[in-house]
Amino acid sequence: MFKKSTLLVALTMLLVLAANTIVFTSSPQPPPGRTGAPGENTCAASGCHSSNPVTATSFISFDTAPTGSLANGYTPGTTYNLFVNVNQLPSNGASQKFGFQTTVLDGSNNQAGSFSLSNPNLTTLATSFNREYVGHNIASTTNAWTFRWTAPAVGTGDVTFYVIANVANGDGSTTGDRVYTQSFTFSEAAVNPCNNFNAFTSTPGNATSFCTGQSLDITAGSSGGPGAPTYLWSTGATSQTLSVNAAGTYTVTVTEASCTATSSITITSVAAGVADFSVNVNNNEVTINNNSTGVDGNYTWDFGNGESFADNSAAFTYTYDSTGAYTIALSYNDVCGIAQSFDVLVTIDTVPVVGINETNLANVLSVYPNPFGNQASINISGHNGATYQFVLVDITGKAVRNLQGVAGTPLSINREGLQSGMYFYSVTLDGETAQGKILID
Repeated sequence: MFKKSTLLVALTMLLVLAANTIVFTSSPQPPPGRTGAPGENTCAASGCHSSNPVTATSFISFDTAPTGSLANGYTPGTTYNLFVNVNQLPSNGASQKFGFQTTVLDGSNNQAGSFSLSNPNLTTLATSFNREYVGHNIASTTNAWTFRWTAPAVGTGDVTFYVIANVANGDGSTTGDRVYTQSFTFSEAAVNPCNNFNAFTSTPGNATSFCTGQSLDITAGSSGGPGAPTYLWSTGATSQTLSVNAAGTYTVTVTEASCTATSSITITSVAAGVADFSVNVNNNEVTINNNSTGVDGNYTWDFGNGESFADNSAAFTYTYDSTGAYTIALSYNDVCGIAQSFDVLVTIDTVPVVGINETNLANVLSVYPNPFGNQASINISGHNGATYQFVLVDITGKAVRNLQGVAGTPLSINREGLQSGMYFYSVTLDGETAQGKILID
């Protein structure tokens, strides 16, 4: 607040300099340290002007734009637009020139806050003895100036603007000029310590769900408050960390002195996976229907005959080469990181004989290499000029190669476009069909 009851929040000041011996209002800019602040002279006392300085009560207007924004005190760290106006004429009717200078000090007479220019054509900055000054740039008929002031940090207390204004009559002498001084004091506005106070919640890895049967820790925190927080959760708990094992929305109220803030987080639960599948056996073919849930990655199948592979299909068919009892086992890690497994015992009683018998297959038809990486060859011994059909299907029964009217062997099979895994082939020659398996690495 202003010390003076008539305080305007408008600042006007002037500095005069006439020709030759005059160094203030007619100069390009005023020399620093002439505001009459503690420890400083004025332009009158330094011999620039013969007039004794007059403590003004209404000749200098000092305020903010918008007007009155400092009336209830300054807010630390806030930048204000200030303006100064001189509303007095020189002692004679000659052509007048106006000038001003101001500085702002705290209760220990140290610089308070900082200045910046809004119109460098009319104002200038200067520094002297660790004090910053704003003054006119060139003395002229202009009697109003604007500039910016950034308020100091919290705890500075009252600050005082010391303003000097000069009205020169421009007659080339030091007589007839008028020098005015005035000070304006503002208090530091009370800052609400809770303005920047807020609460928040966090979980390990920012998780918002947990697996059924497990729990999740929610930790409360705060920032911008006076310190020494206490916590109250919607469950009634008062610890900083709350361990929950049920889905729901959890709210925490954090209190620091007179400051309170709340934060909420919604947690869901996820059921652990369940491994399950059914089988249908038809001769040596087993159709598998996968009913498992909650996989995190791939299902891995083991067929109990030394063969295994990963397959995420909902259903597929596997063909055994020989009779016997086999355990088909499924294993995977679920979304909760738990290893799940399930197995079914199947019995293969019949393996149909197709086309060429096992002995003839071994002697007539060969696939190499098997398994293969990029390419495999199909060879039919003794039938170099024969025409035959070659079909390659994946484990879902989808044909991925279908070559009709192939003449001559060996036949090259390229891996291009095929994923790793088990495939089944058939070769039809002279009305007979031979079948087998190929594994692609």
